[in-house]
Amino acid sequence: SRMQLPLVVLAGMALLCVADPLRHPIGSRVAQLSADFGVKVFREVATAAPDRNVAFSPFGVASVLAMLQMAAAGESQRQLKAAMEYGVNERGIPQALRWLLKELTAPKNQDKVDVADALFVQRDLALAPGFMKTFARVFRQTVKQVNFTEGERARSIINAWVQDSTH
Repeated sequence: SRMQLPLVVLAGMALLCVADPLRHPIGSRVAQLSADFGVKVFREVATAAPDRNVAFSPFGVASVLAMLQMAAAGESQRQLKAAMEYGVNERGIPQALRWLLKELTAPKNQDKVDVADALFVQRDLALAPGFMKTFARVFRQTVKQVNFTEGERARSIINAWVQDSTH
């Protein structure tokens, strides 16, 4: 368990290394909050399974929850915002998330970073006007619409996306 925390801290440090506060102060703040959130999640997971090794990307966790926060409303959105300590719809945050994603995956980085996140929603779910466009602009992804009532088909679509999008 003692070796686990340095691994997640190193992953969080990679997130912070790309975030130059002078070039993008809001992006730097989002990177710091994302890394902090990742460490909190790690502690919860490590505590729940103290005899297991744990490895994950703090940015990956924060990115997926930012996607969910953008799609959520009401109490769900409030809880995600409180947990992450920023709101994805606050002024400057969408641009900061887009900037951070671009910086992390930039070819100029010595280490290659790929990000594979997706949001799958029920095909006939009414989404807020402009949501799809904003989502695509911020996360450089499209929202995937599937019919979850066709469980096997939905599973097949999601698994195919995972197979195509990850290594």
